[in-house]
Amino acid sequence: MTGSPADVKLVSNAMANVTRRKIMSMFVESNRTKEEISKSVGPSMRDYHLQLLQQAGLVDINDESVPR
Repeated sequence: MTGSPADVKLVSNAMANVTRRKIMSMFVESNRTKEEISKSVGPSMRDYHLQLLQQAGLVDINDESVPR
């Protein structure tokens, strides 16, 4: 992350949501699968929240795993 105002805004917006903060806290221990994230935060909006975290540069999304 470069720290530009646009980057800071993306990260701030991503972390402003309780569900996305919960997802990020799951990564403290290790990488997680999409299935593990679904069990914790629910499957209906999982991909939406992961996409916002990826746009902010906070996670990388693969087929089934989400490395921190």
